[in-house]
Amino acid sequence: MNSKILIHDLKKLFYKNKKTIFAITGILTVLVLLLFTSFTFFGNKSEEDPLLINENQSNPGIFRFYVEQEDGTIYINSMIVEEYLLLPEVISDAERTTGVEITDVLDLEIEEDFVKTQYDRGALGISRNGSTNIFTFIANVGTEEENLAVANFYYDYLMDENIDMLNNKLVYVVSEPEIYDEDSYAASDIVINDSISSDESGLSILELLVTGIAGAVFGLFSGFLFVVIKNLLAKTINYSFTYSVSDMDQVQLMTDDNQHFLARLLLNSKENPTVILSEQPLPNKIMEILTVHPDLHVINNTSKMDEKKVNVIIVDSIEKVDLSVQIQNPIIFVQTFNTTKKWYKRVFRNIHNIDANAIIIQID
Repeated sequence: MNSKILIHDLKKLFYKNKKTIFAITGILTVLVLLLFTSFTFFGNKSEEDPLLINENQSNPGIFRFYVEQEDGTIYINSMIVEEYLLLPEVISDAERTTGVEITDVLDLEIEEDFVKTQYDRGALGISRNGSTNIFTFIANVGTEEENLAVANFYYDYLMDENIDMLNNKLVYVVSEPEIYDEDSYAASDIVINDSISSDESGLSILELLVTGIAGAVFGLFSGFLFVVIKNLLAKTINYSFTYSVSDMDQVQLMTDDNQHFLARLLLNSKENPTVILSEQPLPNKIMEILTVHPDLHVINNTSKMDEKKVNVIIVDSIEKVDLSVQIQNPIIFVQTFNTTKKWYKRVFRNIHNIDANAIIIQID
């Protein structure tokens, strides 16, 4: 296939189908953005999210520690430690020691169907940082003074080795009981609501821009691919890439500006009649060029040939050419959006069955 014709047809394909291509591009760009924002949003709501503390509540009391097994491997089961700390007898002991009402707060969470995550353990619990494996005890049951009192109780409870499952393990204190502060070391695990950007999904303008560009490129490619496949599946020949040619065939593109090259091409074949194959009648402009030229004689297969002129036989099937006529380099006219692939395939096969190279003229 002539590369210039292919490039010409790809450009024509784009301009002719640009509304469809741009529509698909727009739809897919929006879908990509929606999928990206959805995955980002729900991903940020996973159990890897930091604990969110309402800015209207008191800051919690916290302390942080790290646990290793005897063999030096990391101990990561924070939930079982938390369950131990939430045993009724331990909570009762904490309430007696601190004077802080804890049970009512925990019961309220149950009534409200609060769902704990890895970081957000509610009013009382232990979270584990998925990257550092540091445990953070969080008490958020009342005022800051009450929260710190509860944190101190559980810190002492831990240090006094009252948690049986940790007695044979190494416990390292990372930070002692304190009221949470956004500048503290614990800030990597705890986020105050008012410090979160207005874009709660964590999306930045740059991410949206890059995603939008990627979506547009994907949409543009998909839209172009769609119209290519659509034309490949069409019954008519619409572009040069939708029909086959052999390596020995010549392919020419005929436009309004170069129609006169046909007469010059035909004048080069004076020994034998030139056979033109076309499924539809040739356009009036082309027929006018052929019939007006003084050295050309346009006939059909039953007409009498003129020995003094170049005879041109125009038929729609090679079978209509007399057997006495020697066929050399027949011309196949492909009229885009009109010539059917079924007709072209039959004519192309018949021509090459008689070992004839074809000249294929695509009328744009």
